[in-house]
Amino acid sequence: MTRPLDRLTEAARALGDGDLRATVHARGFDAEYVVLATAFTQMADRLRAVVGDIQREAGDIARAAEQLTDASQQAASS
Repeated sequence: MTRPLDRLTEAARALGDGDLRATVHARGFDAEYVVLATAFTQMADRLRAVVGDIQREAGDIARAAEQLTDASQQAASS
């Protein structure tokens, strides 16, 4: 079995490389590592939520821009 610090490091690197699915399962960890793994998982969960929010907002902005373009084209052709 991989050492706890190695598993945490691997997950942190994966998250840093953009893999938002990166998690750490704390099975078999000492209490100190469980605390760190839990904090990592919470951080990754929050990051996934923030990225999801940004993606939704970007979609809303794109739709609004499209509507403005359509309205502008209609006004120009009138």
